[in-house]
Parts: sequence; structure tokens; C-alpha cells
Amino acid sequence: STCIVVPPLSIELLSFTAQCENNHVKLNWQTATETNNDYFTIERSADGINYESIGTVDGAGNSSTTLHYEFTDSSPVGGGREGALYYRLKQTDFNGQFEYFDPVVIETCSDFSIFPNPAGDELFIELTSLEDKVTAQLQVTDLLGRTIKTEQLSLCKGNNAHKISLEEISSGMYFISLGDKEKTLRKFIKQ
Repeated sequence: STCIVVPPLSIELLSFTAQCENNHVKLNWQTATETNNDYFTIERSADGINYESIGTVDGAGNSSTTLHYEFTDSSPVGGGREGALYYRLKQTDFNGQFEYFDPVVIETCSDFSIFPNPAGDELFIELTSLEDKVTAQLQVTDLLGRTIKTEQLSLCKGNNAHKISLEEISSGMYFISLGDKEKTLRKFIKQ
């Protein structure tokens, strides 16, 4: 009779968390042990099915102590009102073998959400930031970066959504931003 040797997991993951910080998503994870751990790949998804790699973090190789890792997603673009994002870790050994860990979900981190998306002649914008009130310039740009529409608006948290007219805008894909260039962009489609 032969014994089947099951190789031990390369890492023992203690935790994997995601949180919003200033329109960024900060990911933290801890390992209890590591064996031949080359690197981690951080993957992001808008639907929890299709993931894309957004960065890598070097592993410790071999370790038997608790290690802390972090990675910041500085452009967490969700979409529409349900702006949830999914993040998962992929761990790769020095020999190229890899494993995935269960994803974490985080609600939209942006200052605002838009709906409906795709939009008709009207688009609504709603404040989702931690601030109670934001007074800022709203800007709609096309895919070439040309400004299509600007509007000064004041949004209060918990207040009704602000309506933006899109009647004069032709069908296509656009970006909407609130405030300066650092604010999160939202992509929307005008039908």
C-alpha cells in the first residue's frame, strides 16, 4: 500500500480585511506561518466572478511568526448604486504553485454614487462620503477627457439625490467626477 503525501499549505492565513480610507481601499492580511512563499497577488472584481490583478506584494519566503501585510488600492472604481468591490489574495510559491483565498467584499468607497446606470435623460447623484455636506463642482467628461457639462452643487448626506439633466448629451460612455482631480471618477453610459 502506498501513502499519499498531501503537501502542507504554503501559508496559514489568519485574516484578510478591506476598509475605506480617503476614497482608497486599504487591504490588510496576516499570516501565521509561511513556507516557500514568493509573493501575493491582489485581485479585484466588480462582480465577484471576473477578477483582475491590481498589484503584488513580496512574501517572506519562510516564517513561523505572525507577519502583517498591506496594500492600498488607490483607484477603487465600482459602478452605479451597487458599487461593491471584491478583493481576493492569490499566493504563489517559489516553484510557481499557487492558491487562492476567499474574497472580501467592500461597499463603494467613493464620495458619491450615481444611478440609474445606464442613464436616460436624467442621472441622480447621492452623497456617500463620511462628510455631512459636500459643496463641489460636478464635471461630466467624455472618453477623450473633454468637459461636456459642469455644475456647482451642494449635497447633504441623507438628503434626496440631486438630479442632473442629460438631455443635451448624446449617447455614449462618460465619466462623472465631483470636486478636484483626486475625487473618485464614476463611469456611466447615456442611452
